Amino acid sequence: MSGGNLIRERDGHASSMVINGATLAAAADFAGVDLSVPFEAGHDTPALGDVDEPLAIDLGEAAALAAWWHLGWQAIDVAVIGERDAMAVQLWPEHFDAGTSVATGDADDDRCNLGVSPGDAFSDEPYLYVGPWTNRRPGDASYWNVAFGAVLTRHDLEASADPLTAAIDFLRHGLALLKP
Repeated sequence: MSGGNLIRERDGHASSMVINGATLAAAADFAGVDLSVPFEAGHDTPALGDVDEPLAIDLGEAAALAAWWHLGWQAIDVAVIGERDAMAVQLWPEHFDAGTSVATGDADDDRCNLGVSPGDAFSDEPYLYVGPWTNRRPGDASYWNVAFGAVLTRHDLEASADPLTAAIDFLRHGLALLKP
């Protein structure tokens, strides 16, 4: 999405359609997606709802969300430099969080997820997270502030003098605590 438009690139050519007022069915048709094919991306995959209902997009909120993902994605990209077996960062459709996983030890489950969430059932507020794959929470107990690991909210991040550096430091601190 760019400026309220859905952009499609094919064979070196770009085309666009206005999203606000369009339907999910029209957007899917434009993008070449068959909505009748079953789709599941985990236990939290939301229902499609009425695909013929006009979409109402708040461009200000969309821009704020894009800026949040951009900051988080940058922080993750920097935090994983030099880390073992870092997976590509991707946007997960069931939560709309952008995340990756990184090896933190030698066992198969010695990994953790690093991500940036727009908010979800856990929190209405956007947050960064470090989520170990095991229940191990070594070191600084105050860092591990939620059941699934550690979070840093957008509010707390924006209160820092340099949000990008604070985000990188938060993610790197979690990785450092998890390494043997």
